[in-house]
Amino acid sequence: MTQSTLEQALTSPDFLIQLAIKLKEEQTKSAMLEEKNLILEEQNRVAAPKVEYHDTVLMSADTSTTNQIAKELGISAVRKALFVSVAAKRRAFL
Repeated sequence: MTQSTLEQALTSPDFLIQLAIKLKEEQTKSAMLEEKNLILEEQNRVAAPKVEYHDTVLMSADTSTTNQIAKELGISAVRKALFVSVAAKRRAFL
């Protein structure tokens, strides 16, 4: 607080009340931002393994699609067979 602000707070109760209101608003805002920050930090902690997997495996230049693997193996229906198999297993659990 500057000297003039301090003098005004001591001589004007309304000014002092306004300072107190602003302080309370800032404290409330700060508490809300801290809580939001904690939530975001937790979300980042949970997402970190997924992000790492994405970056290292899915975006790898060495990753092959099922179509590429099928072509190398000389099998054209691998992808379709895989999806049919997964779909059948999924229906079994529903």
